[in-house]
Amino acid sequence: MILHQNFYYFFVFERSVCIAEKGFPLKGVIELMKLKAITLCSCLLVLSLSVNPVQCQDDALIIPVAIAPNVVNLESEGVWVTVHAGIPYNAVAGLSVTLNDIPVVYTKADNRGNLVAKFDIDQVKEILEVPGVVLRLDGYTKDGDAFTGTALIDVIDVFGGK
Repeated sequence: MILHQNFYYFFVFERSVCIAEKGFPLKGVIELMKLKAITLCSCLLVLSLSVNPVQCQDDALIIPVAIAPNVVNLESEGVWVTVHAGIPYNAVAGLSVTLNDIPVVYTKADNRGNLVAKFDIDQVKEILEVPGVVLRLDGYTKDGDAFTGTALIDVIDVFGGK
């Protein structure tokens, strides 16, 4: 497992956030996870201000992801769930990308050259539950290396009729 002590890391344990601040002994975070019987790979590395990805115990590269919309209304009539991922688009084997095992419909590069993956919102809604769900992006690079990233989104079920 590779973590950098010069950056901030935010971990989510069952919807509560644990922050390992710059200079914070990461060993303390690992000990906390052991007490709660949580491995780094089973918790969510939500955000790292490091520009370098971290390596998980199972050798999957953990990348930062942002999901839009970050609040999904089960009654809405949207088209896409879009995932912005901190991995170069040209390094990704596009058809390998999934979101909680839902296949990607479309991929492209953002203005920084990173992966943007689009998923059918109706397929994603089938796995959503109020009040929120962890969505996990998985895929492989063109070199065959696995990568993963997770984000927590809120889910509501509100009918907006008049």
